[in-house]
Amino acid sequence: MRYNFGITGEMWGWFKSYLTDRSQRVAKDGCCSEPYFSTSGVPQGSHLGPLLFNIFINDIVSVIKHSKCLLFADDLKLYKQINSETDSQLLQNDLDNINNWCTINRMKLNASKCFHIKFTRKRLPLLSNYTLDATVLQEVNTMRDLGIILDSKLNFISHIEHVAKSSNKMLGLIKRMAKGFKSIQSFNTLYNALVLSRLEYGCQIWNPSYQVHIDRLERVPRSFTRFLAFKSNNSDINTRCSYEDRLSYFKMHSLKHRRDYHDLNCLHKLLSGTMSEPNLLMEINFTVPKHNHRKCRETKTFTPSFSRTQLGKFSPINRFERCYNELESKYNLDIYNDSPIVWKKKLLQP
Repeated sequence: MRYNFGITGEMWGWFKSYLTDRSQRVAKDGCCSEPYFSTSGVPQGSHLGPLLFNIFINDIVSVIKHSKCLLFADDLKLYKQINSETDSQLLQNDLDNINNWCTINRMKLNASKCFHIKFTRKRLPLLSNYTLDATVLQEVNTMRDLGIILDSKLNFISHIEHVAKSSNKMLGLIKRMAKGFKSIQSFNTLYNALVLSRLEYGCQIWNPSYQVHIDRLERVPRSFTRFLAFKSNNSDINTRCSYEDRLSYFKMHSLKHRRDYHDLNCLHKLLSGTMSEPNLLMEINFTVPKHNHRKCRETKTFTPSFSRTQLGKFSPINRFERCYNELESKYNLDIYNDSPIVWKKKLLQP
């Protein structure tokens, strides 16, 4: 395999000497174990360790024949549309192939940490069980993937509740630990780094569509701006002022507006080529203008796909297109010519 990556000659000798005859030991509470030699794996805590591991498992995708996969570091996810028992069996075959690959390459799978989830809105989904290394995989209704909680119906209610609770806890910690601070800018810095980052992480995926969830998240900046008004000791602003007035005074934007910005920023990156996602780019629907003398109305740039369900109506691409159509004239947006800096200034101007 090393020849496929061009690792030969002196470079191969260097890697070989780096990995061969390395002793290690365990240290805890000032006590150390006897040195021992590890027969497999990479040196823990090294810079080359993750690179060598990625090279080692790079060919695991070649044994996956019937499903699609997502591989990020040591996290491997298989997914396949299941319409029949045959589809379920094909997915099980790929799981067996992965288990055989690990056996051949002397890697041990921890099946107890593996599980499967069915994304469906059917009342009676197809029943199926999957095994890995002779262990039945647990079926779950929610899972965390790269920091976002996915549920079986893809309504993201669990993630929204988690984000709201964790953000409120962090905001409460800031209020208690930094209550002696005098500068409003210091509070803003802490809020942006520790709270706002939680409220906005991955929002292009889980952007809420129901008002009850929008209000649930908006309570966090409401509380923060009220706290800033109390700490500012300024006659122009106080805790009795409206939420909109507090946002305007402190030059902030509502979470709803900032989520719209992130949606449009993602759309801008897709069309400008900054984000290389051909599959998403194919889903974007541009409006083809038609010449009609009887109807003279403004033509929107995009035509969102029609959907009978809320899930389809507020899917990311449809939401991006609808948001741009609504804000294009208001902020004088030009998705073809505006640079990312100009784009941000227009959408997040004070």
